[in-house]
This record gives sequence, C-alpha cells and structure tokens, in this order.
Amino acid sequence: MIPFYDEQLRFVAEVAKYRNEALDHFFRVLNFFDTPHFFFVLVPILWLGLSWKWGLRITFLGVITGSLNYVLKLAVGWPRPCAVLQETVYYFPSPGFPSGAAQSSMLMAALLVYYWKSPWAKPIAAVYVLLVGFSRIYLGVHFPIDVLGGWAVGLALFFLFIYGIESLEKFLSAQKPLLVLALGLAIAVLLFPYRFHQASILAGAILGTYLSLQWRLYLPTAKSLRERAIRGVFGVAGFFLILYLWPRHQLSYLLFFILGLWISWIASPLYKSIFRRKAQ
Repeated sequence: MIPFYDEQLRFVAEVAKYRNEALDHFFRVLNFFDTPHFFFVLVPILWLGLSWKWGLRITFLGVITGSLNYVLKLAVGWPRPCAVLQETVYYFPSPGFPSGAAQSSMLMAALLVYYWKSPWAKPIAAVYVLLVGFSRIYLGVHFPIDVLGGWAVGLALFFLFIYGIESLEKFLSAQKPLLVLALGLAIAVLLFPYRFHQASILAGAILGTYLSLQWRLYLPTAKSLRERAIRGVFGVAGFFLILYLWPRHQLSYLLFFILGLWISWIASPLYKSIFRRKAQ
C-alpha cells in the first residue's frame, strides 16, 4: 500500500483544481523530458558538440536509468493517481514508483552541477528538477512519493557514476578493443528482451564507437561555442531525419540500431566531409 495514500491523492486532486489551458500546455511541453525525443536531442549535442566520450557516457546512463526504473516499477507495483482520478491530463497504465522523469532529471541536473563550473549551474539545475518533478503531479501521472523516489534513485546513480566512472574507464582502456566491444554488445543483448529500443540504440552506439576509434573518425574538440552548436544541430537533425524517413509502421529494433550508428559512426565523418567542402 502506498504510504499516506489518501493524503497524496487529495493533494493531486487539489492541484488539479488549478489547471487551465495555458498551464496544461506548459506542463505538456515539460513532458518532453520524459520522452525518447529528449534523449534524441541530448545525446547528439553531447556526442558531436562536446566529445564522443560524454556522448557514450550519457547513452549508457540513459539505458541504465531507464532499465533500473522499469525494474523498480515492476517490483514495487504502486499505481498512479490517474488510475483513480478523472482530473488528469494523461493516463498511463504502468506502475508509478519511482517517477522516471524525476529520476533522470535529478541525475542530469546533478551531473550538470558537478561538471559545469559556472554560477548558473545550480539555479538552472534546481529549476529543471523542480519543474519536471511538479509536472508529474500536475499532469496526474505520479504521486509526490513517486517524485521523491525518483529523485533519490537519480542521486544514487549520480554518486555511483562519479565514484565509479574513472576506475571503470581505466579498466576498459587496459583491455583489448575487441573484448570491450564484446562486453558492450553482451550488455545490449541481455537488455534486449526487456528494453529492446534502448538495447538496440546502445548496440549501435557501441559498434559505431569501436569502428570510429579504430579508423580515427571522430571530430577534434570544438574551438568555439558556435562550432559546438553547429555540430549539435547537425547531429540532432540527422536523428530526426532518420526518424522522419523511416516507415512509421516499422519502428523496429533496426531503426534504433541505425540511430546508434548515426551518432557514433556516421555523423562525425559526414560532418567533416560537408563542412570541409564548404570551407573550400
């Protein structure tokens, strides 16, 4: 049974009284952060605009946080408020605890604060986390405890990342590239029966990274913010062009595998080829 169930249900119902068309639209926009399209924007921007290493890190983190959230939801099995309330904007039949959007937003916000040495980092991260968290309650898809649980899991993943990533990458760099490739693909295969979209994009990203590193295809570090932005837009545009051109009735594992290959193997040499020609 959900702790403080009646109190939480009343709170969600009370929030629903203040809904209007403008707020509904605003919080629907925030729901973007709980969709695969956010991943399709974030990863190319990081991969091409920052570095392939950060792109691959966030790809792995996205798969890990999504898979863990899926397992926790099934294990706990608590319902969502939209299962009993009519005053909801969205309806999802899956269990609610913990909130996946709250979990991923806390993880990304903590990484932003930790790595971005700017006075803007903390206020941007705080607004992002609070707005995404409240949006889940406003839309009627989560109880407050789901959001709190998502924040807790997201923070736990953040600490595991910052304390473990250096040792893990040092271990992997000491191994033969083919062994690292095999290990990565094995993880994707194990995840495939449960999260085939994420497993497929991970497999494509791992294979593409291996090929790009072997053939030295990746772009050098961008020299300006403008160049980072252009690279990021190029990567995102490629993602959505592939999605647009792909037959809508065939959203299969092959599509997501190709998306993984696009960002990890195809985008960098294609970008170099296009912009080098323009410069000439």
